[in-house]
Amino acid sequence: MRQKECLECGTHYAKKSREWWGYWVARQFCSTQCSNAWKNRRMEHPPLDPMIRVVKLDGEDGCWRWNGAHTGNGYAECSNHKGRYGTIHAHRRVYEHLVGPIPNGLDIDHLCRNRWCVNPAHMEPVTRKENLRRSPLWRAHSYKPGWHGMVQS
Repeated sequence: MRQKECLECGTHYAKKSREWWGYWVARQFCSTQCSNAWKNRRMEHPPLDPMIRVVKLDGEDGCWRWNGAHTGNGYAECSNHKGRYGTIHAHRRVYEHLVGPIPNGLDIDHLCRNRWCVNPAHMEPVTRKENLRRSPLWRAHSYKPGWHGMVQS
């Protein structure tokens, strides 16, 4: 009799005696408990597989170029993975998946200054003030007194 390996626990299981053949071929788990455990873990940490297809590794500076959708201001964008409609910045999703949760009140700063980069090694959680201070736009316009309340550097 043919046996299959459970995706969750790795045990080998055979077709049940009264189980329809097509159902057994499609089944990937030895029990309902294994199926539920796998689904729950998948919901907590959704896979990045679909996202990896739109990432191109840049050899020169180590950036991971996002070739998918972009916002109007150049940030990489992907669908929201937490069961809500809408989109989020792809660099935030990659950072949360590979590094961990972003602390409340902090932004992710691109150390490489490339808004389309999703390499977590090029990201750092910082306060909004620090993120703006590091911004090239801030430095470019800081010489104008009164421009959005910025002062000369």
